[in-house]
This record gives sequence, structure tokens and C-alpha cells, in this order.
Amino acid sequence: EKVLNQVLTYASNRENGLQECDLRDILEESFSMLPGGSQWQRIQVVKQFSNPLPKVMGDCRLLRQAFFNLIANARQAMQEEGVLSVRAFPASRNGSSWVRVEVEESGTGIVPEDLHHIFNPSFAAKDPGLGPGLPMVHKIVTFHHGQIEVDNHPGEGVTFIVTLPASIEKSEEGRS
Repeated sequence: EKVLNQVLTYASNRENGLQECDLRDILEESFSMLPGGSQWQRIQVVKQFSNPLPKVMGDCRLLRQAFFNLIANARQAMQEEGVLSVRAFPASRNGSSWVRVEVEESGTGIVPEDLHHIFNPSFAAKDPGLGPGLPMVHKIVTFHHGQIEVDNHPGEGVTFIVTLPASIEKSEEGRS
């Protein structure tokens, strides 16, 4: 939990230095950070990114860390085989523009009684399958004024859905 708080403190100190982040690049970089090798041989990776994909305002390094954690957790959950899908597309909610990213894996899903605790740092520390990754993802997403949801199907897999506000393009700002 101490590390998570340090991440938030770091991010808060940089809030004025936020920049436009290209989620397509961030997602591709997150994949490239994963170790390669034989563990991917029987994992089918499906990437579906809308073109164009709106940018988001944020700390690109923190967003890259969040998506790396989600993708790495998904890969780990499938063990030796399965389908890892990452989709990113524009979304609209309450008249605002958002970007929705779905990270889906065909592993075993999350045990239902654990579902309400997966973003809790003390719970994650007790479960070696979770580690600090999911609590960190949650903190990073909420720092960026986003939301994270879990669509869990025990025995079939899980989808993590991250929704982040799209940045307002300069041409749109002038119209307000």
C-alpha cells in the first residue's frame, strides 16, 4: 500500500504536467514490455483498436504501467493457452467523449468471493496471483478520472474494462 500511495503522490505532483496520451501507442508499448518466449506459443493475441482513437490527458508512463499490469495479469491467468483480446474504441457517456479499453482473457476468471477485494492492496498482497498490480491499476485509472469495471465469468475468463475521458481537442475548446 505504501508503494501505491507513493505512485499517487508522484502523480499528484505532476498533475499540471499532464499531456495528451495516445492509447494505441501505450497499449502496443505495454505488449512490447512483456517477456517473450515459449509461454506465448499457445496464446492467441487479438488487438482491435479503433482508428482514429481519441487521445486522453494524463501521465503516459502511469497509463502504460496500468495497461502493462492488466495485460500481464491476463497473460498469467491463462497459464499455457487461451485468447488474450485487447480492444480500444471511442465511447460516449452523459454527452461526454471517453475511450474504452477492454482487456479480456479466456482463463479461469476470478473466484466470485474474491471479486470485491481485488483492488484492495492488503488482499492483493495475500494472493500471489494478484500482487500489487490490480490495486495500482485502480489507483492510476481513478487518478485519471476514469473507471475500471470487471466482467467476470468464473471458469471462462474475465474482462477488465477501463474507461478514460477523451482529451478535448483544441478545435472543440474554441467552440465552448
